[in-house]
Amino acid sequence: WLNVNTRHSKREDGVEMVHRVGSQQQRNVVMNQWQQGPPFQHIAPLVSIVAMAEERLSLVKEVASIAVRSEHPSNALQYLYLNPDAEQSLAETIREAFGTGIVVDRTGGSRIYLLYGEPPVEPATLPPTKAFLDEVSALSPVDSQGDGVKSFTGLMLATATGVYPMVLIDEPEAFLHPPQAKLLGRKLAEGANSETQVVLATHSSDVLQGLIEADPDHVNVVRITRDGDVNPISVLAPDQLAELWSDPILKYSNILDGLFHDRVVVCEADGDCRFFSAATDEMQRSGTAGERQEVMFTHAGGKARLHSIAAALRAVSVPVSVVADIDILRQPTDVKRILKALKADWSLVESACNSIKKTVDGLPSETLVQELRGSFENVFGDKNPKDRALHEDAARARKQLKVVDGWSRLKKAGSAAMPNGEPRKQLNLLLDKLAAMGLHIVPVGELESFAPEVGGHGPSWAVAALEKKVHEDPDNPVRAFLDRVLTS
Repeated sequence: WLNVNTRHSKREDGVEMVHRVGSQQQRNVVMNQWQQGPPFQHIAPLVSIVAMAEERLSLVKEVASIAVRSEHPSNALQYLYLNPDAEQSLAETIREAFGTGIVVDRTGGSRIYLLYGEPPVEPATLPPTKAFLDEVSALSPVDSQGDGVKSFTGLMLATATGVYPMVLIDEPEAFLHPPQAKLLGRKLAEGANSETQVVLATHSSDVLQGLIEADPDHVNVVRITRDGDVNPISVLAPDQLAELWSDPILKYSNILDGLFHDRVVVCEADGDCRFFSAATDEMQRSGTAGERQEVMFTHAGGKARLHSIAAALRAVSVPVSVVADIDILRQPTDVKRILKALKADWSLVESACNSIKKTVDGLPSETLVQELRGSFENVFGDKNPKDRALHEDAARARKQLKVVDGWSRLKKAGSAAMPNGEPRKQLNLLLDKLAAMGLHIVPVGELESFAPEVGGHGPSWAVAALEKKVHEDPDNPVRAFLDRVLTS
């Protein structure tokens, strides 16, 4: 590898040196270190770059020109100078990010410049024409652009040229807008190939999303947290990541943001998230939420995917709580899947879940057939049977043709709708056990029952409740519920 990728020279004392990407080392020292094993402090400069903010900004600065016949390129810009195809590819990437490409100035004599702009219309010739030189002179160096352009271009230069087998990057999102950070992630993943591996530390879900969109099969996500003097580490391997990304509901959700929070609470719907998030903020503001933590509320678009999001986040050791309406107990299999995702023992509550279902299924309906007939007649009684049915009439009929059974009453009133005595006691005990496992059942049945006087349902209820400042009421039972969610 050294023979192919480095320039060789001898010092006056006869020691053979190897030169590469701005570094020179004694060949015998490099070879001995490779045989002995790490630390590789003399090998690292030859094969890697630590692209901190300052380093990647400096990558776009002018460099010394190169004697093509006798010298091996010693930096990324010299590599680009010798490879017009790589220059064109990089220009297309920069144009995608900022609307303008880049040009390598090969007319600078002893210096090579990277310019910001489009290639001259005048064809390049040897020697160059005055018209060509005038067009090149009108372009500004990339080094004179903003830090966002310089940082993005520098990172792309480090990976696109294949100069560095290993590129180490800290916070690549610095100086970039979210769309550019996402594009950067995608391009970094595309640029990492059999010759280049990229290791980066980021706090940006945009960068992470770009990486995964480009190549989920070759991205490892390593989550590092801090617990005193210890930094626990968890890994989401490529196969797990690819499986997660294959679900379009999860792919286009904000689940990746959960990696950067202390805790994630997964709810059924967006309205739940908005109201619970507002109530949590108010509790933290007033100092009634216990230890302060960064909490993210995300929704699964219904009950069916609660377990999927919980499992994905648990895989990288993100503390997860799941919140569901009480009617999730209607299907014990849904409860089982969620507990499995939370790594909880279903067998501890299996009997109780089945017993509660049997009890509620057996509660009598409060709706008589004649009531349903009357509701139907109220909508269609005065209609001509031969008239075409109207959509609004059908909607009115559907709204009125509802059977109030045990589950309907339980969802409206929570555990208070359960028969007194042993059934209610058994239900409350089950809710306690599930909460200890991370599955929190709304004790009042559903979100809207925290303030039934508000009216409406789903998003409309959440908006109205926030406007009426229900989340600021210290006596509302949502406070006690969320306190349990956030401390379990």
